[in-house]
Amino acid sequence: MVSAPAPAAALRPPAIATAPVAPPASTIITLAAAAGERAGGMELIRRGRLISAALMLLALVFGWYGAGQAASPSVGQPQPAAAGNDDADLATLLDLVVSRGMADGHIPGAAIVVVQDGAVAFSKGYGVADGERTVPVSPDAAVFRAMSVSKLFTATGIMQLAEQGRLDLHADANRYLRGFQIASTYPVAVTIDQLLTHTAGFDGDQETIAQVARSPAEVLPLGQFLLNHPPRRIQPPGIRYGYSNADYDVLGAVVQDVSGEPFAQYMDEHILAPLRMAHSSFQPPASGPDAPLPGYTWSGSGFRPQPTHYFSDAPSRGLATTAADMARFITFQLPGGTGQTSPVLGAAALRAMQAQHFTYRAGEPGMADGFQESIDWASGERVLWKDGRDDGRATSMLVLLPDRRIGWYVAYNADDGERLAQTIYQQLETHFAPASAPPPPGTAVATAAIDAQRVAGVYREADYSHRTLAKLLVLTWGDYPRVSANADGTLAVRWSDTPTPPPLTETAPLLFTTAPQPNGISHYLFLANQVGAVNGMAVGAETYERVSWYETVRVQETIFAAFLLIFLAAALSWPARELLRRCSGRQASVRRRPLALRVLSIFIGVIGALDLAFLIGTFLTFQRAFGLGLEYAAPAWLMAILALPCLAGALTVLLAALIGVTWSSAGWSPSSRATVVTFTALALVFIPFLNSWNLLGWRW
Repeated sequence: MVSAPAPAAALRPPAIATAPVAPPASTIITLAAAAGERAGGMELIRRGRLISAALMLLALVFGWYGAGQAASPSVGQPQPAAAGNDDADLATLLDLVVSRGMADGHIPGAAIVVVQDGAVAFSKGYGVADGERTVPVSPDAAVFRAMSVSKLFTATGIMQLAEQGRLDLHADANRYLRGFQIASTYPVAVTIDQLLTHTAGFDGDQETIAQVARSPAEVLPLGQFLLNHPPRRIQPPGIRYGYSNADYDVLGAVVQDVSGEPFAQYMDEHILAPLRMAHSSFQPPASGPDAPLPGYTWSGSGFRPQPTHYFSDAPSRGLATTAADMARFITFQLPGGTGQTSPVLGAAALRAMQAQHFTYRAGEPGMADGFQESIDWASGERVLWKDGRDDGRATSMLVLLPDRRIGWYVAYNADDGERLAQTIYQQLETHFAPASAPPPPGTAVATAAIDAQRVAGVYREADYSHRTLAKLLVLTWGDYPRVSANADGTLAVRWSDTPTPPPLTETAPLLFTTAPQPNGISHYLFLANQVGAVNGMAVGAETYERVSWYETVRVQETIFAAFLLIFLAAALSWPARELLRRCSGRQASVRRRPLALRVLSIFIGVIGALDLAFLIGTFLTFQRAFGLGLEYAAPAWLMAILALPCLAGALTVLLAALIGVTWSSAGWSPSSRATVVTFTALALVFIPFLNSWNLLGWRW
């Protein structure tokens, strides 16, 4: 049951905007700072490597998708901008950037809008809305999937209810949830504001099986979706940032349970309609003018349309909208005067939404409500942004420069790894906020050389799925970022094996910085646990886990390859022996082998064949992962493949028991005993190894 409404004072005070909130010192003893942002403040470069063992392609299965106040006098309606030289320069810049980016990324259609001081400074569609090249993109009519930019609207709905005194942002989220409850995995409850900043401690869930619908008719009610796919808690809340769609799906459930209205209806009536976003919806139709454009992939000779995805978890990624409608949302987010009003949020609530509410270290970027925060260290500009992707289908990005009242939104119906969106981000940030005099270099702390050695190692982006099959995705990332200590006490952070990175100086305990870099990454924050051991790195809010040597991609690939060879040898052992017997005519010697050894040999061959079939079957099936529709459902053949190691594991345990029973049987040679025991031990080790990759059972 929903408890009594919280008082209006439950809204976080605007002062938070200038007073960053750090995690409790009792929880994290040492926080080191990092802050440089991903190239243009977005997604860090990942570099995959060729894998010596064929098993590496196993990981590809999970890459199929991914997979999230005061307004203008006309209530969010942006006004036309007067033409001028600045507008001409902006148009020339964007025309060049977009045309090149679309050609390089094989993007059929895109739309971009730029808002400045409450007016549309630029709005244009590029390319075509269809692969047949017949319908040009219009920023007013082309409906693109906003994907995770949807989260900004869900956050707005939460802030609206908080402003009305209907919920307390600091309260236990379960207080407001009816049919669904967050599991009590840890004694500390998950609060609304932790969900808003992705610090609830949920597992990453962007690459999943059977969580997408093929049509609007297959979309589940939000409450049912959460019951079917409950968020997994993997760490206490409020400690570290961990991006997860589940944070905002739970917030969407809060919106509908507190308001008494279905989530999409609430968004339509209380957010989209007041902002006059007439072509936007969290329940877009499958056809008609307001249906989202299909996504396209490049086949080498032309564009290939992809089936449209529909989402039961609409609060995190369900919005479909136009660039013109998003201009109205940007105008609402960047009000200009004191006499203006908005039916969506008051000025105090809007300031609270854009304020920083989580950071690892004061003075470093972190998280606002829905927005990720960046700092352009070259200009000192504070940036708020949110991006979204539907792998192989759509890309979107919204960026605000709040101090300048400038914002832009770009969307296109292809997935180029956000390269075009990031390039636009970098170019527009430089255009509107050129670099100032670089800040003076920091002074190295006395423990710099020691700390550089202390933090050296391999790190891994932390917001992957730890508890599902999608964990295999990390095998495609390579062992980056890689941190190493230089001889002079500085630090080097490599995101790939190409250029030598600039040296980083420790300017505060575990805070390593360098001059502003072209890729935007110049501050690195290293994190320590309660006993002072460094176990993570932060770049702004983005968090990276420290990886033990045995967890590195190189070691794990080697282990997979070794098991492949072991099971191949085991599976071929009985046929090879039979072939050898028939060719040599040594039937009598074969008959003299102990019965126990012959039985155990059969077990070894069957176990080897099952595990080999699992590895090879997975490889052969999943090299077509992008076209198998695993995002819609888990087919029977997939479940059959995943059942093979379970059966093999049971037989392995039985094999170990049989060895104990038959150990004293006469006639065993030392080599036979060694072979049987060694294989059994390795097959037993394979069981927890598969479990560490979530490959035992059906875990998605």
